Amino acid sequence: MVSVQPSSSIEFIGSTFSDTGMGSLSYKHQELKWLISEHLLSLFYDFCLFIPSAENYIHNDGIVIRLLNVSSYLTVPPSKLPILMTIWLKEDYPFPPPLVYILPHSVAKIHHQHPFIDPSSCSTNCPYMETWKYPRSNLSDLTHEILEVLKMCTLYPDFVDESLEMIMTNRNDIEIQLARQVHHDKRCFRAQVEEDIEYLLGLQGMLLERADTLNLIIHELEKEEMTNDDIEDVLDVVDEASKFLIKSEAADRPIDDVMEIIWKEVEEGRIEFREYLKQIRNLAREQFFHKALIIELGT
Repeated sequence: MVSVQPSSSIEFIGSTFSDTGMGSLSYKHQELKWLISEHLLSLFYDFCLFIPSAENYIHNDGIVIRLLNVSSYLTVPPSKLPILMTIWLKEDYPFPPPLVYILPHSVAKIHHQHPFIDPSSCSTNCPYMETWKYPRSNLSDLTHEILEVLKMCTLYPDFVDESLEMIMTNRNDIEIQLARQVHHDKRCFRAQVEEDIEYLLGLQGMLLERADTLNLIIHELEKEEMTNDDIEDVLDVVDEASKFLIKSEAADRPIDDVMEIIWKEVEEGRIEFREYLKQIRNLAREQFFHKALIIELGT
């Protein structure tokens, strides 16, 4: 048995998964080691007393494999006697639920007709394990539910004030409460998803409008450029100075139009003011150079 103290649990998980020698683990889904590690770290975050270990697990047919497990002593009210909870992660985890064993305190015995624990094997079952499904199920939520179940149905006969029928009734009540909680969580999640979808659709529409505006600006600039090319082809420019003068005047004229189009986009809320200032600075700088060149060539 290889065990560690809580302070080095994170390092232990990392080193155990990276071991490729005789002590390597027997998990089938090596590509999901990151998810198994994430489940364990989340469990350590919620229940810091759990200690991980890597041990040999013997199946009923005698096959020996090497698996991870975590153990911790926990106290579940109203009892003050601690219990030892051990969670084994099976070789095809996280698709099936883990194996959970609860050992009672040495001075007490588990109630022989407990609805969630087999007193002979100390194996544990609960609605969360029965509805376990990858990828939504995890170790932390499982442990929380087991503790809640044990609070309602105590382990030890000394703390049982009700008959067996009442205990079974309690189990039904617990399952109903858990089902209601799941239904509530689903409704909240669905409402959030619908809100996110509505927001993203609105964002998509705004981006499409911006794309249309930019395409219009590009189209206008391309038209101006084509006009410049036509002017150059038609006119027989005698010298380079005249050629630059024509180009500068043709490039200067559409800049005012582009500025006006961008300002309309700001007024209609399709372009932020900060982006507007950035574009105007660039256009003003370009227009300044064109006008300076026109003045210089004109003189």
